[in-house]
Amino acid sequence: MSDPQREILTIILGDAVASRTEEDRQGMEAALRRTCDAINAAFGADVRAPFSPIKGVDEFGGALVSHGRLHRIVAALIEGLFPVQYRLVAVRGEVDTGLASSDIALMDGPAFHRAAHLMEQLKGERLLFEASLEDALTEALLAGYLNLLAFHLGDLSDRQWEVVRAFEREGTQERAAGAVGVTQQTVSKTLARARWQEIQALQARLDGALAERETPQRRRTE
Repeated sequence: MSDPQREILTIILGDAVASRTEEDRQGMEAALRRTCDAINAAFGADVRAPFSPIKGVDEFGGALVSHGRLHRIVAALIEGLFPVQYRLVAVRGEVDTGLASSDIALMDGPAFHRAAHLMEQLKGERLLFEASLEDALTEALLAGYLNLLAFHLGDLSDRQWEVVRAFEREGTQERAAGAVGVTQQTVSKTLARARWQEIQALQARLDGALAERETPQRRRTE
C-alpha cells in the first residue's frame, strides 16, 4: 500500500536565465502564464501539480505523475517561452510535503532538493536542461535532444519563430501566411530553416521509446 504522506513524482522546475535584463516584464509574465495554462490543458492526464509561476516571472514549476511525455512538455515550455530562455530541470523522486494542496509552490521533499542541486549545476554550465530520472540512458537522451532543441530555436529570429508558431496554430502554410502577412513560400522556407518536420519526427520516435522504457521503471517504484 502506498504511503499517503509521500508520492514519487516527476518535478519540473524552471529558472529564467537573464530575467533582470528583460525589459518587457509584463510580456514575459503573460507568456509564462499562457504557456503554463496551455501545458496544463494539453497534458492534464500527466499533471499532478499544475504548472504555475513560483516567484514572479523568474521561476516556475509543475509536477507529473510520470515522464513518458516529458520531452514534449519540456519542448512545449522551451517553445512557448521563446525568446526568453529558462534553465529547466526534471527530477523523478519523492515528494513528502504539500501533496494535499496540489500546489507546486507548497511542495517539497528529496526530489526538490535534487532539482535545486541540478539547477545550480546548470548555472555553471552553458546548458539549459538536465534530468535525474533514475535511468541514465533516458536522462542522456532527453538532455541531448532538449538542449539541442533549445540551442536550435535560439538561432531563429523572432520573426521566423512567429511564422513557425502561426503554422502550428493555423495548420496549413496558406493560413499561416495570411495570419502573419507573408507569402506561402516564405512560410515553407521558414519551416525548412527551423527543421520543423525533422523535429516532429524526432518527437514521435521519442514518444514510443520513452513509453516503453517507463513501464518497467514505474513497476519497480510502485
